[in-house]
Amino acid sequence: MYKYKSTCRFPMLIDTGSVIMEIRPQQTIEIPTPITYPNLVWLNPPKPEKKVTKKIKKEKLKEVKHGNDRQASGT
Repeated sequence: MYKYKSTCRFPMLIDTGSVIMEIRPQQTIEIPTPITYPNLVWLNPPKPEKKVTKKIKKEKLKEVKHGNDRQASGT
């Protein structure tokens, strides 16, 4: 369910696809489909997923850099 709160100063009519609703100022509504109206604020937007990264130990990172260094190998 999508929750919206009205920020308008006067009652307004909105079309949700199958139903026309009257919304009063500061009224909160729940509807099954998302809608876009300039006077409605979405109260429960989805949270972005956090990136999961693996931490590489500094010692392993140094070994990898040293192994790829051509000057250290003598060639």
